[in-house]
Amino acid sequence: MMITPPSEEDLPRLCQLFNQTRAANASFSGKDYSLSEFMRAIDGEVILVARDQDGIAGFAAVWAPDNFLHHLYIAPAQQGRGLGRALLGRCTQDFGLPLSLKCVKANTRACRFYEHVGFQAVAEGDSPDGIYVLYRLGPCEAP
Repeated sequence: MMITPPSEEDLPRLCQLFNQTRAANASFSGKDYSLSEFMRAIDGEVILVARDQDGIAGFAAVWAPDNFLHHLYIAPAQQGRGLGRALLGRCTQDFGLPLSLKCVKANTRACRFYEHVGFQAVAEGDSPDGIYVLYRLGPCEAP
């Protein structure tokens, strides 16, 4: 497996993977994103693409100014093979700690994954997709 920046040709596949993973999870609204909507959703973010022998298997998108992991999606058929952990490792290597993210609470599998790899739940809030958990990995700032 390799982790690389995306090429321009990768973007439609990343959008497709984004839509497929959200649909398979059933924790999100049923709306598929068009390529232009997807591009707006990742605008300004640093993208890391996980590739295996079959091509693109997942990606992460980080809003670097805040060390905020905005997206982490692994193709449904590729889940459970360590790709999410590898992408998170690359994110912490490239951006440092703390790293934070929001995860829809109904996405229990993802919440369990983040907790398993060391993220701590620090708050909850409301989003268009439902209640989310704010997670943080690494030292918390003093109040």
